[in-house]
Amino acid sequence: MNNGLFAWIRRTGFGVFLSSWVISIFLFTLVYWISSLFGAGLMVDSNSVSFDVPGLLESLYASLLISTIFGFSQVEGSIFHTVIMYFQFALSIILILILVDKLLQKYVFPTYHLHHNKDKKINTMTLTMSIFRSDIERLKAEFKAKTKQHVNIKDIESIIDGLYIAFLDIDKMFGSKNRYKHHITDRQYLIILTNIEDSLHTLSKFIDFLTNHKIEWKDKHIHFWINHILDTAEKTTLHFDDVKTRDHKMIIAVENIKDYVETIRKKI
Repeated sequence: MNNGLFAWIRRTGFGVFLSSWVISIFLFTLVYWISSLFGAGLMVDSNSVSFDVPGLLESLYASLLISTIFGFSQVEGSIFHTVIMYFQFALSIILILILVDKLLQKYVFPTYHLHHNKDKKINTMTLTMSIFRSDIERLKAEFKAKTKQHVNIKDIESIIDGLYIAFLDIDKMFGSKNRYKHHITDRQYLIILTNIEDSLHTLSKFIDFLTNHKIEWKDKHIHFWINHILDTAEKTTLHFDDVKTRDHKMIIAVENIKDYVETIRKKI
């Protein structure tokens, strides 16, 4: 229901509810203070509220205690006061919960989801690259064991296409068009860089294997996919030309990626 209570709460800003909570503190202060004219006033820390300036301050103190929830037990009063106190207590709980929810929605959840989604995507990328490397090792093992007499071009396309798909995701996350790129941590960069390094090394060795065994593997699809893979790998390393990293593992991975890119380009 678009016009329901929860939808209205979502649409209404943090400041409105904060102002409402503060205003309620002063309104209940007046209620407690004025009610002292008609009988026994509130008891705050064993001090009775009276209709004078000290009583006004005591009423404000009582209202603050109740509105912040944790001081409720320090305030006592008649049945009338108890009903008002519980009403303020319930209202304060609702307003505080709304304020906390809005703070979480604005500052905590977006950051959590951002990092959580990044980790999920990175896990998917690394898994895809791992499958690529495993498929190549399996194909080479089958060929050497003579259980696979001929390597079909479709088999090669299928393997290279898997790596191409992973690099499409890498390009989206680590490319210059990603406005959240600055949120990527060094740990996440290192995971991707080492996997790119291993995958390019495996790809280079796979090309050597195909060439040495005179297996036809070059077609326009594979050529396009490999070029995109190499372009993406290069763009990923460009980040470290501007950012000076002291992580020796990253430095080594970046240099190895550059070398593999150059080597593979010569082979295709």
